[in-house]
Amino acid sequence: ALAPPAHSSPTLAPPRVALRGPGTFDDDAQGCLSRALAQGGGEDQSTCDNDYLRQSDPRFPSEKPLQTRTNQLFSSAACLTQESYQQRNLTDGMQLATELAAKPYEYKVERRRWLVLGSYAGALTAQAYVMTTFSPIASIVSEIYLVPSTVVSSCVIVFLLAFIFLNFAAVSALERLGIALTFRMCGLTTIVGVWARYFLIEASGDFFLLLAGQAIVAVANPFLCNGVSKLASNWFGDEERALATSVGSLATPLGCILGLSIGPIFINDQDKADPAAGKAHMNAYMLFTAGLCSLLSLPIVFLMKERPEEFPSEAAREKFSRKEEYSQMKDLRELVKNWNYIFLSLNFMMLYGVYTCLGAVINNIVAPYGFTATDSSVLGGAFILSGLVGSFFFSALLDKRQQYLKIVRIICFATLFFTAVSLKTLPTGSLLYFAPNIALLGFFILPI
Repeated sequence: ALAPPAHSSPTLAPPRVALRGPGTFDDDAQGCLSRALAQGGGEDQSTCDNDYLRQSDPRFPSEKPLQTRTNQLFSSAACLTQESYQQRNLTDGMQLATELAAKPYEYKVERRRWLVLGSYAGALTAQAYVMTTFSPIASIVSEIYLVPSTVVSSCVIVFLLAFIFLNFAAVSALERLGIALTFRMCGLTTIVGVWARYFLIEASGDFFLLLAGQAIVAVANPFLCNGVSKLASNWFGDEERALATSVGSLATPLGCILGLSIGPIFINDQDKADPAAGKAHMNAYMLFTAGLCSLLSLPIVFLMKERPEEFPSEAAREKFSRKEEYSQMKDLRELVKNWNYIFLSLNFMMLYGVYTCLGAVINNIVAPYGFTATDSSVLGGAFILSGLVGSFFFSALLDKRQQYLKIVRIICFATLFFTAVSLKTLPTGSLLYFAPNIALLGFFILPI
């Protein structure tokens, strides 16, 4: 057991013999072992085993009794020490494992989680603002640049098309690359896109070129929108996750409010009579939009991290501990077999279609009935603001009642009812009738 090389310090080899009680050895064995260690010599494992046989079996031959007896003491002491050391390590390990199992993991949340969420909300607000930049002034822009109103409306449609074609790619990127890298790239893409819009239309005066910058911003939208739940689960505890998801999701309607409110400040109905002045106002509007969206998107580039130093919840700990490989096709196969999911998806598609029409292209809907750009801004603001109130109301109701199916039914039937009522109030051309109608519609439809 004690056989170190001459050039190294003595070490104990791993035990290879069965456990033997301490009463088997002489009382001075430990002292002999100490002297052997001090001298740097000893016997190998086979000597340890053979000496034990000499000690226990009198028929075992021994030509040198004194030397054999000394070797017995060395070997016995070494074997005892090794086995005791092994037993002590095993006992200590079991005790440590028991203590760790009995002591629960302490989950902690960092203060900077709100900065991370705020940076995400700012970037998503910029996206929604860019999408609805021309929604309340679509008819005016159409006359200034002599393009069909459908071309102006395509500034919204390009976002919807990007979501359709890039949705699954966005989900895969969030799983494989993580939220930090994906969100940083989205922030930079938004900044590049808004400045491209400004320089292209300012240099050429061609509205069609502006659509190129609009498309650049739209590419990043699916990656941002699909990541709010992952951000909430990575950074927030169980009790805060729903709130964090709601705050992140409300960034989209807030951005829509900016688009519906700021546009008429720069461009109004008087610009139809003077297209040159209208284009100058348009350039100023694009410059302001580029600066504001850059300020909203820059924080996510510098503040976003994948996760905090400490896990905020058990769900976050399990997520980063497991090594399962993400399979999008496997998840899709499971979803298409779930009929409840399919019916719910179809339902949300129709609700989101109504929301997009009224919140994004409202000017094209109401202009034929005599509503001005200012009226469109008022109607869009009423729709979004009442929708925000409805979102908080139904979120609190869900937390209290936990009756998801009943609330979805209420939203669906109320949306159907107030949409039918709008067929009567919209042709009147009066804000007095149509504004309350669209506000109530937003109250029920926006919480989706």
